[in-house]
Amino acid sequence: MKKHFQRIALAALMVAANCLTTGAQSLSPNIKWHWDKGTIVTESPQRPAGQRHVLGLTAPKMTTVRVGFVGLGMRGPGAVGRFCHIPGVQIVEQPFPLSPIECGFILFAIAVVLMMVELSRKRIFRIWDTILMVLSGLAGIFILALMFSQHPTTSTNLQILLLNPLPLFFI
Repeated sequence: MKKHFQRIALAALMVAANCLTTGAQSLSPNIKWHWDKGTIVTESPQRPAGQRHVLGLTAPKMTTVRVGFVGLGMRGPGAVGRFCHIPGVQIVEQPFPLSPIECGFILFAIAVVLMMVELSRKRIFRIWDTILMVLSGLAGIFILALMFSQHPTTSTNLQILLLNPLPLFFI
């Protein structure tokens, strides 16, 4: 019974850590900036020789331009709304049928059902633990790679506390 309580406590801790870290963003310490009369000004590096800006870039006319909006969070509705004002735009929505919170609840429900079956049969389903540890470890490798990014919101990513590559060592 103690082992199952520990699993439930660990699951609750993981959910709580996820809720606490989802809104965490920070400015990368590598970005140099300063105040100029009430405005934040970021310093940008000099362009290499021969490289030009794209302000005057023209491309041949295309009959159809496809644009996809993926993972914009709460900025997505505004971005799609701005695109709607362009003449001739056709919006084709093919969203995933479930929201991330619904997917989380489904995963939690599966875990609870499997835990109840484990309790009733008095055996542990190691394959379920292995699947969760592999998925968590692979996501942790991805987030660990983001830690070395120059992007200001991913260099200090607190999701590494929840999803890290350590479970891969315990399989």
